[in-house]
Amino acid sequence: SRRFIRGHAGWDEEGWKVTVLPGQKPSMIRSLVNCNALIDMPAGSPPIEVGQDVSILLLNSLF
Repeated sequence: SRRFIRGHAGWDEEGWKVTVLPGQKPSMIRSLVNCNALIDMPAGSPPIEVGQDVSILLLNSLF
């Protein structure tokens, strides 16, 4: 099934970059502290590799 991986996205001169945050289990809320994006993982997709293009959903900041 489709999954969403917590990540931290930022913009630089080359465009958007996103880092997968550690602690992806639902019970591990620590990764939510720096999470500002969700990486969209379609059903059956392989693990993310460094440098791979991915689709992200940016989350609004509360502050």
